[in-house]
Amino acid sequence: MGVAAVKGLHGGNNEGPSSYLPEGTVVSEAKHAAAYGYGGKDGAGADISERTLHDVYLRPWRDYARAGGRGAMLSHNMINDVPSHANGALMGQLRAWGLEKGFMASDFCDIGLLRRHDAPGVTGWGGFAVAADLDAAAQMSMEAGMDMEVCMYVCCCV
Repeated sequence: MGVAAVKGLHGGNNEGPSSYLPEGTVVSEAKHAAAYGYGGKDGAGADISERTLHDVYLRPWRDYARAGGRGAMLSHNMINDVPSHANGALMGQLRAWGLEKGFMASDFCDIGLLRRHDAPGVTGWGGFAVAADLDAAAQMSMEAGMDMEVCMYVCCCV
């Protein structure tokens, strides 16, 4: 489905991400990379073997990237205890398959969810608790390969 969507959105051009946006078409961005919905629950952590991760959950992402997909929105979950928004291996793999000129985007303030549960300003569910504060969360996500934080001006995790 991802390959067909790329071909349709890119006006039939499937030369890959190295061919820049043709006039009159749009850029495709797929979501949620990857293993989202693992175990039948959106946002649930995926405790999964590397083989199953690559053969089942990442294969469509590989095909999407090779077909010319130009962006990926990371999933709200963790894969083997690493939050997707801080997962340099995941983002690196997507880029290696063809998204090197594309972009990685967060989904709905998820970079903020990398903070500790007891960080100042965190109310309710604090998130993944892998960064000391919002600055550390942003740095961690950028170093992993994130290009853009997608967030409303006011949201539960700012």
